[in-house]
Amino acid sequence: MGNWKRPEEVPFPSIWRTFERRDADGVARKYWVQDLTPEYEDIFIDNMKKIFLKDEPVCKYSNFAEDPQAVQDFTDLWRYGFSHKLGIICLTEDENGKIEFVGGNMTALSEKGTKGGIEDKCKTYQKVLSVFIYVTKKRDIFNELNINEYLTAFGLFVLPKFRGQGIATEILKARRELCLAVGIKASATIFTSIISQKNARQAGFKDFVEIDYDDLEKINPMWNFPGITSFTKSIKYMYIQYS
Repeated sequence: MGNWKRPEEVPFPSIWRTFERRDADGVARKYWVQDLTPEYEDIFIDNMKKIFLKDEPVCKYSNFAEDPQAVQDFTDLWRYGFSHKLGIICLTEDENGKIEFVGGNMTALSEKGTKGGIEDKCKTYQKVLSVFIYVTKKRDIFNELNINEYLTAFGLFVLPKFRGQGIATEILKARRELCLAVGIKASATIFTSIISQKNARQAGFKDFVEIDYDDLEKINPMWNFPGITSFTKSIKYMYIQYS
């Protein structure tokens, strides 16, 4: 985890962004993006398993969700991410005032010089995570942006009933307020889907590294994800700086 700690003067939990959307019946709903708190951790992980692992292209086209050990290895990574107190979730209230869980982003800290091995993980997990590691190492974001840490993420999802309203983009935009509050100057993430890449652009992210999936397989035959190019052409490492 390194030396970084969330500043004690930053309230936990905090609400980082609020916005409104109209539901299918035209009724306006208020949404907010806040810190991921302990009471939502299991809900978050359950939805990451049921939704994210089956929707995210690299996981989907490697049958990640069908490998129990791979799912456990990813769960361990998410649990580790909770320790940073940087994860964010989106909530709303229904017409009866009941709070509903909408989605979330497993944001966490990446620090310069920190090393994390995957050698002791299962093959499916190694296959997927090694792709992400390779792409992030194509360029040295720490030196190029002159930073010692940045906000990264291990998964973004919105529940199906709330999709099509731009909520994923709002969750990504909330990173700005979070980062400014805790003193982080940039955010960078691997976006593997044409949909998440569009959401990231709408939130102000810029391309840093892009590699076609066909080229990934040429670099390493292990990085073969049959059918993925019918959905998404390339994998992108995208970033945004805050001031």
